Amino acid sequence: MPIEAGQNSFISERRHRTLLRKLSTRWPHDQIFNRSTAAQNAQHVATFFRPACSYIVQNGVDLGKFSPQGLPEQGCILAVGSLLPITRWNHLLRVVACLKEKGLEFKVLHAGSGPLREELEAMARGMHVEHVIRFLGHRDDIPSLLAGPAFLVHRSDVEGLPNAALEPMPCGCAVVGADVGDVPFLIDDGKTLFIGARQDETALVNRMDILLADRESYRRMREAGRLNAEQEFSLEYLVSETCTVY
Repeated sequence: MPIEAGQNSFISERRHRTLLRKLSTRWPHDQIFNRSTAAQNAQHVATFFRPACSYIVQNGVDLGKFSPQGLPEQGCILAVGSLLPITRWNHLLRVVACLKEKGLEFKVLHAGSGPLREELEAMARGMHVEHVIRFLGHRDDIPSLLAGPAFLVHRSDVEGLPNAALEPMPCGCAVVGADVGDVPFLIDDGKTLFIGARQDETALVNRMDILLADRESYRRMREAGRLNAEQEFSLEYLVSETCTVY
């Protein structure tokens, strides 16, 4: 949504262009957001420079790259993300320990690197679950990894519109996520994804227990998530929605 200005004086033109560029970048009349939470925040800002119209065009996923590749492995759980304090993988380790106490058979694969790897591996040993969770480090083959697990666990204290919660769906991989950022806006809780409060480890245990033990619920969620991704998060839909706004 461009803004143009012209001046006779080169110096004045340059000065005004710089000012208008800054204003149009920060406070345009119309603004496109890729997140519902960002659009809501912009409308609640107590300032004159507030977008008159806000449009939401959510991220898209390459369905050719992220697609089902055979039957997933029952009891295999994937986690993807940097090993940083904000991603709260220590919560996942405590949940893993609780699930093992229930007698459930499963394994967890984590893809991602970060400064907390040694600390988390030591924590896993201290909880006696080091044989259950495997830290893979940085991986460039995430689409292939998503084709294998029964479901993905996404944990974080702060998020926008996380691709880590979007990309599993077209692969037929169910998702258990936290109620941060736009995750609650993506899908219906209990239908295409399980959502829980980010600090509620008991809820996370219960939701993961359902997907590990109830194959019918797991199958329905996989199919609903894949259909939702194809209808609302394809790259074609992203382009179409963007063109519609303009």
